[in-house]
Amino acid sequence: MMPAGALRPADSGAAVVPVARAFMVLAVVTSLAFPLIVGRQDYALYSATSALVYVILATGYNILIGMCGQLAMSHVAFFGIGAYASALLTRDAGVPFPAAMAVAILLPTLSAFVMARAAVRLSGPYLALVTFAFHSMALTVFINWVDVTNGWGGVSRIPPASLLGWRADTSISAYYVVLSFALAGVLLATRLKATRLGRAFFAIRENRLAARGVGINTAATITAAFCISGAYAGIAGSLDAAFVHYIDPTSFGLSRLIDLLIIVIIGGRGSVMGVALAALGFVAALEYLRFLQDWKLMVFGLLLVVMTNVSPNGVGELARKLFRGKA
Repeated sequence: MMPAGALRPADSGAAVVPVARAFMVLAVVTSLAFPLIVGRQDYALYSATSALVYVILATGYNILIGMCGQLAMSHVAFFGIGAYASALLTRDAGVPFPAAMAVAILLPTLSAFVMARAAVRLSGPYLALVTFAFHSMALTVFINWVDVTNGWGGVSRIPPASLLGWRADTSISAYYVVLSFALAGVLLATRLKATRLGRAFFAIRENRLAARGVGINTAATITAAFCISGAYAGIAGSLDAAFVHYIDPTSFGLSRLIDLLIIVIIGGRGSVMGVALAALGFVAALEYLRFLQDWKLMVFGLLLVVMTNVSPNGVGELARKLFRGKA
């Protein structure tokens, strides 16, 4: 007969699920009520909207590097392509925002498809080098194609997001527009994990050869991860341009890529909610640690060292350990 204590680990795991769902509901309710909580302060709403853009961007990157295990460094380039495409179409060509966003999604997705051709042949540091080269080339275009991008001068006076005559030209309306996309993005990524494609992502992350051996089309699956990630980056870029009303090459440099890597590592590779919460916490930490100036990088570095030793799979795993009393 199986001893009664043998069921405890399973019971604890089952107990985590309702807690996680309750936490998700609390997070959604809090985000919806945030403007009321802060009293509609413009700066607080601006910071919160910036954090939500990071949520969308990091969620897409998490699908690629966290779920599928592809060490790609081109995600910020896709973000920049989407931002410039949307900004220039709405400002200079008078294209409606929904159509401009569609183009901002399409171009990074096509670029990601091209990068995926290299990914199916390379892995690890070799893939990182090739995709970082693409990031460098895209940044060079942003800087030097002055006739289109205005170089270091950037693109200013970008119109806000709009639909059928309605314009998100206030801080609260911009917040709710970006929030709606962030919630949809997190929900889609959560659903994706439970699909056959999502399980194929994780199989490739663990062992590409073994995944191929059980019948997974690794080339098509990796390509799908890149394209989905590129689409997320395009959405984030389009929203960021419409929300900030200004972009320049400094927004798409190496520091933004490092930010995303920190968020994914702290949130936990493949953990949708963990990465989303890490993105929110990261932006909040940037605000509260502003007085440290360059020293804040040391704080984040120390946090990474602690996390990789205490909980290599991020804050989600740490929370489960604490809940089960195993930490």
